[in-house]
Order: sequence, then C-alpha cells, then structure tokens
Amino acid sequence: MDRSRSTSPTLFREGAATPDIESAPTSVPPSQIDLSTGPDNEKQLEKRDIESDVGAWLCVFASMLFLISSYGFMNSLGTIQSHLTLNELNGYSVSQVGWISGTYLFLSLIFNFQIGSILDRYGPQILGPIAAAFSTVTFLLLAECKQYWHFILCLGLFGSIGSGIGAVTAIGVIGKLFTHRRGLAMGIAVMGTSLGGIIYPMMLRATFGKLGWAWSMRLVALVIACITSLGVLCYLPFRRLTEGQATAQKPQSFSLDLSAFKSLSFVVTALGICMVEFVNYGISGLLPTIARGAGFSTEDGYTLLSILGVCSCLGRFSIGFVGDKVGPFNAMITTMLVILVFISSIFIPFSTTSAPLMYTFTALWGYCSGSFYVLSPLCTGKTCEPQDYARYFGQEWSRAAIGYAFDEVTPLWFLRDLHDIIILLPTQSYAIAHQMKTRRIVGPLDQRKRLTRCQSCARRRIKCEGGTPCEYCVHMKKNCQPQAATVSELKFVSHSVVPQHTSNLQPQISDKPDSIYQKTFFLFLQRCEFTPEFAQLGSDFLPLIQTCAPLREATVAIGALEISRSPSARSSDELRSPYHFALKSYSKALTSLQYSIQSPRALHCQGVLWCTLLLSLFELMIEVSGGQWAKHMLYGTSKMLELSGTDSRSDYLGCQSVETFRLLEGNRAILYGEDTILSDYSRMDQHDVMTSNPLDEILNFIIKMSSFISSIELSQFQKINDAIIQI
Repeated sequence: MDRSRSTSPTLFREGAATPDIESAPTSVPPSQIDLSTGPDNEKQLEKRDIESDVGAWLCVFASMLFLISSYGFMNSLGTIQSHLTLNELNGYSVSQVGWISGTYLFLSLIFNFQIGSILDRYGPQILGPIAAAFSTVTFLLLAECKQYWHFILCLGLFGSIGSGIGAVTAIGVIGKLFTHRRGLAMGIAVMGTSLGGIIYPMMLRATFGKLGWAWSMRLVALVIACITSLGVLCYLPFRRLTEGQATAQKPQSFSLDLSAFKSLSFVVTALGICMVEFVNYGISGLLPTIARGAGFSTEDGYTLLSILGVCSCLGRFSIGFVGDKVGPFNAMITTMLVILVFISSIFIPFSTTSAPLMYTFTALWGYCSGSFYVLSPLCTGKTCEPQDYARYFGQEWSRAAIGYAFDEVTPLWFLRDLHDIIILLPTQSYAIAHQMKTRRIVGPLDQRKRLTRCQSCARRRIKCEGGTPCEYCVHMKKNCQPQAATVSELKFVSHSVVPQHTSNLQPQISDKPDSIYQKTFFLFLQRCEFTPEFAQLGSDFLPLIQTCAPLREATVAIGALEISRSPSARSSDELRSPYHFALKSYSKALTSLQYSIQSPRALHCQGVLWCTLLLSLFELMIEVSGGQWAKHMLYGTSKMLELSGTDSRSDYLGCQSVETFRLLEGNRAILYGEDTILSDYSRMDQHDVMTSNPLDEILNFIIKMSSFISSIELSQFQKINDAIIQI
C-alpha cells in the first residue's frame, strides 16, 4: 500500500537507515526484530570492547607521560620564574619576567584550536613525535639563553608549540578510545600534571644550586626526551584500536576550524569551564604569595605547593571515577558547591591567621580543584561525538588561554579581587564571607613566629596594611610600633627593643616619605643586633641630620631599604617603591657628599665623616659579598679620619659612632688581612678616654694581628708556618 510522504518532523535524518518493523515476518516475536541502524551498531559493540583491551590502557599511560612533560611543567613555571627573577633576569621586574610565563601559557592553549582538528584526522602517531621533539629541543635551547628576548622566543613561543601539541594529543586520545570508563581513564592520565608539578620543582631546586641554569635545563631535556619517547611507543596500539571507526572529514586546507562553536551546548559548557579554570589556576598561584604576606616563610610556600600537588593527584583519580557513575555535570556542580563551602568557612576568615587551617584548606582545595582537570574534558565529551572529541576539546581549552595569561601578568591585588567577583556569582553565602574578609584578620596571630602587624592592629585583631606607619594608625592618630618577637632567630634586625628617643617624635607622620624613612632608620638602629653601639647612634646623628644634607639622605636611604625588606611594604609615593626610593636617596647622598668634600670645612664636619660610615653600612645591607662595604670603609671613613688630623680625632672619641666604626673597621681588617688606621691611632687604647672592657681588649688584639700579618712578607709567613708544623 502506497503511503504519502509526511511533511512532519521525523526522528531520523534524511538518508539515514531506519528499522523496517512492518516488513518483518509476523511469525517473528517482537523481541527478535532487528532494530539495528546498519553497520554503526557493530562499531558501537567494538567500541565497548576497546575499553577492555590492554593497548587502550597503554595509550592511557602514554597520555600520562605526555601530560607530565606539558601541563606538568606548566605547574612548575613558578620555580623557573623565581630563578630567572633572581639570577639571569635580575635586572627586570617581576611583572616583566611574568610575561615569559604568560606568553608560554597563552600560546600553549591558543594553539589548541587547530591541533585538535589535526589529531582527529591523523591520530597521535604523527603529533606524538612532533611534541616530543619540540619539548626536548626547547630545554636544550633554554640552556643557552642569556637575554630577555631569548627566553621570550625560546620558552614563550617555541616551547608553547610542543606543550600544546602534547597536551591536546594526550587528552584527545582518551576521549576517542573511552566512553563508559572515560572518567577513570582521564583521571589516571591527568595525574601526570600533578606528578610533573611535584617532580620538576624538586629536581630544579636540587640542581640550580649545584649545576647552574644551563645543566639544569639539559637535565630536564633528558628527562623529557625519555618519558616522551616511551609515550610515543605506547601510542602504537592506537591505530589498531581505531580501525573501522568513523573519522573526522578531512578538509581541503589547514584553515582555522571553529565549527565546534556552532553548538550552543558546547559554547555554554566552554564558558563555564573557562571561568572555573581561571579561578582554579589563579588561587593555586596566589597561595605562596598569600602565605608570605601572612608571615609564612618561603619554605612554607614550597610546602603548600607540595601538599596541593599531592592532594590534587588523589582528587583527579577518585573524582574521575565518581564522574563515570553519577555523570560529569553532576560531579562538577557538587564539587563547586563543596569548594564554595571551604572558601567561605576556612579560606577567607582563617587561612592567614592559623597555620593548621592554611594547610587544611590547601589540602582540601587541592583535592577538589584537581577534579576540574578530569571533569572538564568529560563535560566536553558530552557535547560531541567521539570522532570529533579532539577538535571540541582543543577549541574549548583555547578559551582558557585568556584566563591563564591574565592570571600570570595581572597584579596580585587586582587578581584576588577579580576572583572574589567570579566566585560571588553562584551563591549569596560567599558575599557574607566576603564582608567578613574586609573586617577580619589578614595578618598573622600573636602566637606566630613572624609578625607583620603593628601593635595597634594586633590589639584590635584587624587587618594591617603594612608600612610605617600603617593606614589604621595614621587614621586613628596612634603610634605605629611593631610587635615584639617572642622567638629568637638569627637575623640582622630584631623587633625586641622599642626605641626610647622616638617618643619625642610626632605620633602622626606627615605624608612626605623622607620623614617616614628617617623614623624607620632610627627604629633600625634600635633593633640592630650586630653590636649594641648601634642603639646609641641616634643621639649622635639626630642633631647632625638637620644641618648635613649628605647624612640626611644616607639615613633616608637606609630607612627606605629596611622598609623594602618587609613583605607588606608599601610606599607613600605610589609611583615608586621603597627600594627604588632607597637607591635614589643613596645616589643623592653620594652626589651631595662629593660636593661637601670639596669644602675646606669637610675634614672638620662630623656629618660628612659619619655619612661615609652610613654609606658603607648601606652597601653591607644591599650586597652580601661585602666588597663595596670594604671599599667604603677603606677609602671613605678611614681616609676621612686619617686626613682630619689629631685634633679632630680627639673630638670624635666622645661619640658613640666611633665605637661602631672601630668594630666595623676591625672586622674589615682581619677579614681582608689588611692594615688599618686603627693600628696607628694610639689614643684608642688609652683608658682615660673610654672604659676598657673585654670586648675592647679583643678588638685591639684583632687590630694588632691584622697589622702584624700585613707587615710581613709571604715568604716570611711561610717560614713561620713551617716552623710551627715542625714543632
């Protein structure tokens, strides 16, 4: 019987095979009717059998190896950036060095647009060796880099190609081979990112100090060459496993393919994953900075990263397995809600006030956030067919390129506020916790070893903005003083002594930076543990500062340098940091000193003399080798004291500054084995001028020994040494 063609919408596409139910024999039971759609049913059965094949799990192992070399190294960029900032690129700011990492991350992800399409057409047999070659050569070239643009081209451009190819290949292969157990397979593979985040920092920290930059990079290149070569071999079963499966249609050219964005479900999923990954990467990167700002040591920051990596590794495996049971979208939403609870109840109110809670949040955050690396590819797989998975995944993760690069180069304070805005959107409870953050503590508690809050903020248990004075003390017209350290540590400056003479100063300091840095200079003298004489220098310098411009600039330079060492230091001049102000004041002091020395009264001016002493102290604080300090002492203070004559020397003996000079000059003489002006300064040993004590006797003996050693020849010293050995 003929039927007219229906114009209503049909379930099957035009040209697709439909089950012919009416033409089946009447004697056949309905349960035995063939409802297949042709050969596609056989492919689906074969697809289910693939997940039990050993070759499929070898491909999972290969994906884990490639993720160690790509995303695993991405998690270790902080170690590379920190080393470059302190060594090879120490002349560049942190934000400038951050552009290297930002370029690397951005290009590694933005290249995913086209890599996924190529993987759908040709498989990992071609892209795997290419990724291995690019990644290995990148680190061999990094060993030869010396200048800033070398690192931009080598790591930022060349290295991003290998990293992007390796990461998309690793994730795309699993999406093509697995359907029912994709979460478990993906969880095992992405454990490589956590393993890389643990292996690379430990290896680089151990080799930077012993082997240097060049050989450390060559060692990393050797490790990557080994693991990627093994990964290429493990991808060999992929061609056998995918024979007979539908592949993506090969286009006529390699033009940019953005067809995945035609799917509305994919666009919404990609947008949500982009926001989640932006927050995930940003908070993980901010943890060491938050720890340092709260008073944690640098080693505590490394410990937090290690805890984050280990717990993240566990979360990726376990939550990926759960995603197969309850569905990836359900697992993602549940994990986000749990994270919101942790952030609202632990991170915002207590993470910077309690070490145990900081470690607890880091472990919980690592476990939950690690699941995003597993659930994000699973959610993407629900929006496409297996043969198109790599193309969809590559284009979805390309959106994260903007977020990753923005995380790297954005100032930390703005980044933290932006993360707050993003997390505020899902739940109103986070808004209440955010209000708590503005009132609660950001500095450490009184029981902590390192204290950054002033006494007034500590008593009020509120956030201290840092600086001397802080904003709260200025607003409330309080005397801003640091807290007393309860634990003795080996350090150059101690906070255990509260200055006495500064009580005469105004409790509210003006907005001019000079006055703030001068007050910090006197606080520095009181807290210095190098010698007790430093605490008495203020009585000598205070009247001279008003009349001697070089001495005034030298005190400002030391005060600004001391403030710059604080992790919460902020400059009153928003355009210049305290460290920049210290260098500028040091330059002004040198220029003013050169002008003052040309005056006939320079040799009789105590301010000029002690300015040379403070400049040498500045060099000792800023340069650990002490070379410039020794030059300042030898050709500065010592020469001025020598040219001043005997009459002027008598005036200096009553000053506390001369005791500091004697101690520093005596140390310089014995350390460098040189003669000193103190050996000819006979009046230094007279008991009627100053009270003799054991320290003076030891110091005089050191001075005589340095003079004796410098007066004899090397051959005579060798003869004396041989005679001592024979005896």
